[in-house]
Formats: sequence, structure tokens, C-alpha cells
Amino acid sequence: MTFEDGLTLHLNGQTIEIRQVPPAHTDGDSIVRFVEADVIHMGGTYFAGIYPYIDTTSGGEVDGMIAAADRGLEWSGPNPRIIPGHGPLSQPADLRKLREMLISFCARVRKMKERGLERRDVIRARLSKSFDAEFGGGFMTPDRFVGAVFDRLDQ
Repeated sequence: MTFEDGLTLHLNGQTIEIRQVPPAHTDGDSIVRFVEADVIHMGGTYFAGIYPYIDTTSGGEVDGMIAAADRGLEWSGPNPRIIPGHGPLSQPADLRKLREMLISFCARVRKMKERGLERRDVIRARLSKSFDAEFGGGFMTPDRFVGAVFDRLDQ
């Protein structure tokens, strides 16, 4: 089954909404919502408590990761459970933390790019230092994350 923007299914008394989001982890990401159960499956668009892997070779975009977080938060009902692609079951506050980190971090990288700094200089500046304790424990090292954001920001 394929779809362009989204799809709604009805199965065993559940309404299942699937919506495509802008390129985030890759250029083909979707989010799934189980409406009555108040469950949102974010897949690769959400890495809980760790720096997300933005697959730049497959069209991933940091702005899309933010847009995916926005969609997940919009879809959250009164008592939602959010299933990440990586990490523990989450609540909106967890997703909000990642979103806020991405927005703040992108602003830092954007400023350095506007000043004409090169990729290696931005990585050496350790822009992620204030976030590393909370998000730096995954397979995306801070340097790899900085590089990925630098590569895809404002493309």
C-alpha cells in the first residue's frame, strides 16, 4: 500500500492515521497515530534522549526533525504514549525537550554558518556541549551530530 501525504485505516475498532512528514531522519518518513489508544509511533523521526541520526545521504533534514516533533506534539491527546524509533517509551515533555534542543542548536549552527565558518571550525567550537550530558550518550557522537546539522541546515 502506498500513499502520497497520508492514509487513514480502521482496524479492530482503532482508527490508524499515517502522515508523511517533511524529510527528517530520511526523505521518506511517516508518523503513525493510533487515535483511540492515544499512541503515536514516531519511528526514525524521534530518538528519545539521544542525538538523532539525520541520514544526510538519504535526504534527512534537521528542519524536518523539528516538523516531525511538532506533528507528534499536535497529535498528542490527554494521556499519550509516544514510541520513538530509538530509546524508551516517551511522553510529550520528552519529545518537547528534543524539539527545543534542536531549535536552539540549529540557531547556534546557523549563526556560525552566517559568519562564514567552515564545518570543521563549527565542530571544534563544541556547540553541543550544553546538551551533551542529556543527549550525547547514543551512537550519534556530538561531533557527528554537529556535522550532520551543519551539512543539512538551510539546504
